[in-house]
Amino acid sequence: MKNSKKLLQQETLRLTTAFAGGATVKSRVKMLFQPRSMKLAWLKFAFLLPILGVALLGAFSFQDEGQYISVMDYNIYKCGIIDKSGKIIIPFEYEYLENYSGGLILAKKDDKFGYINLKNEIVIPFQFRLAESFRNGTAKVSIFHRDLFGIIDKKGKFVIPAEYEWLENLDKKGFFIAKQGDNYGVLNKKQKISVPFEYYTIGYFNENGWATVKKDGKWGVINRQNQIIIPIIYDYTGEIDKNGWVLVGKNGLENYVNAKNEWRFPFSYESMQARTINNQTLIIATQNKKCGLVNEKNEILIPFEYQYLRWNLEKWEDQYLPLLMAQKNGKYGFIDLKGKIVIPFEYEDYNGGFVDGIVGLRKDGKWGLINDKGKIIIPFEYDSISPNDFGAGRGIIQLLKDKNYRYVDKNGKEILKFN
Repeated sequence: MKNSKKLLQQETLRLTTAFAGGATVKSRVKMLFQPRSMKLAWLKFAFLLPILGVALLGAFSFQDEGQYISVMDYNIYKCGIIDKSGKIIIPFEYEYLENYSGGLILAKKDDKFGYINLKNEIVIPFQFRLAESFRNGTAKVSIFHRDLFGIIDKKGKFVIPAEYEWLENLDKKGFFIAKQGDNYGVLNKKQKISVPFEYYTIGYFNENGWATVKKDGKWGVINRQNQIIIPIIYDYTGEIDKNGWVLVGKNGLENYVNAKNEWRFPFSYESMQARTINNQTLIIATQNKKCGLVNEKNEILIPFEYQYLRWNLEKWEDQYLPLLMAQKNGKYGFIDLKGKIVIPFEYEDYNGGFVDGIVGLRKDGKWGLINDKGKIIIPFEYDSISPNDFGAGRGIIQLLKDKNYRYVDKNGKEILKFN
C-alpha cells in the first residue's frame, strides 16, 4: 500500500498537462489505477481524474467487466469513452458524452445533440437543441428554432410532438408531465390527456400514483386520472409517506391527512416532521418558533427550546443513528432522542448531515470532521471540507488548507496530498 500511495503521489505531480488521446490516455490511466496491492475499484479514486486532466461526466463504477466511462480531455476539450483498462472505445471528438449504461449514448457535436452506439455509429442524427438520456424507452428533446419539447423513441421518431413548454417522463407506464401555456397537465405516449392542463404546479407521482398539485393558489393531491385524493384547499402540501399520509399546512398550522380526510394527529403545530423509529412515531414540531420533539400522544420528549431541529437518521453499519441536528443560541450540535447532548453546541455551520458516520462542522472559522460519538477525526484547521461529495459510499474526504488539498479516509488517514 505504501508503494502504491507513492506511485499515486508521483503520478499526480508528473501529470501537469492534460491527457491527449491515444496510448497516452491508456498508459496513464493504467499506471494510476492498476496496482493490485491497492485493491481499489475505479469508483474509489474517480474524483481524482479532474485533477489529473480528465473530467468525469457522471457517476460510474468499473466493478464489473464490460463497463465504460465518459471522460473529457482538457487539452482539446473533447469527450470520449474508455474502458476499465484505459482503452479508447469512442474517440475524443464530442462536446459531451453521457456514460454508457446499455443502449444509446447521448452525445453533442457541433452544438447539436444526437445519439450514438458503442461502435461510434450515429443512430439518431445530431439535430436537437437540447436532449436527455433515454428513460423507459423514450427521451425528451427540443428542436432548433422552437423553444418547445417533445418525446422521441429509440428510432428517433416523435411519439409526442415538440409542442410543449416542458415535458417530464413520469414512470414506466408512459405518463408525462407537460406544460402548455401557463399550466401543467399529464398525458401518455398516445397524447391522451389524463390530467387536464389546469394546474399551476404538478409534483412527481409516487408509487401509489399520487401527486401534489397547486390550483387557484391552493394545494392538494390528485392521482393520474385527475381524481382528487386530498382536497385542493391547503396553503401548501409537503411529503407524502408510504402509508398515504400527506403533510398539509393551513392558517399557520401543519398536520397530516389521508384520503379519507382523517387527521393523523389530534393536534397541530407550526411545523411537523413525523418519523417512525422502533415502532414509535415521533414528531419534530415547532411551537412559537421554537422546536421540540413530541410523540403521537403529544407528550413532550424534548422541550421546545431549540432554534432548529432536523432528523439525521442515516443508516450506517446496519444501524440507524437516531440523532437530531439542533441549533441553540446560534450554535449547532447533536442530541439524541431523549435530549441528551451527544455533540456539544459549539459549531457555527455544518456540511450536511452524517455520511458514513461522520459529519463536517465549522468552529472558529475553520472546518473539521467528527464522528457520531463526538470524537474529532479531522482537526478544525481547514478552509473547507467535503465529506458529502467524496465520502458517501467511498470513505474519502477532500480537505483544503492554504490552497493545498489533502485526501483522507474516514479515519483521518492520508491517502493523497498535493499543492
